[in-house]
Amino acid sequence: MTSSLGWHVGWAYGKGLFPELRITHLIDRKRVQRDYLLQIAEGHAFSHAILDHLHGRPISPPESLASLAAVMASVGRGSVSGFLSHSLRWWNRCRRSELEAAFSAAAQRGLERAFRMIKGDSVDDSRA
Repeated sequence: MTSSLGWHVGWAYGKGLFPELRITHLIDRKRVQRDYLLQIAEGHAFSHAILDHLHGRPISPPESLASLAAVMASVGRGSVSGFLSHSLRWWNRCRRSELEAAFSAAAQRGLERAFRMIKGDSVDDSRA
């Protein structure tokens, strides 16, 4: 990639544009693949929840997936706030791109693994 790069080395040295500078991509190709990035997202959610727990910070439980059935069940119970909450989550899930949905699902899996570990249930650490 060719680019004019700005460079600043502190107040005494000034700054400038150097069109002759070249950027070399140092990230391995596999580290920008979707599956690898989804593993990172899952692991990040897992470790974030575990660290919050270890530091005594409250952890939000994993969200149940908003489904049309949950929306309709809240109507049957007569819960207006439940209906609005489920409806909004369901609507937002429907509007996500495939990639956003995949990253959201990966984060959800990480959070669920963390909750199982905190509760003392068996956790498959092969993904961690």
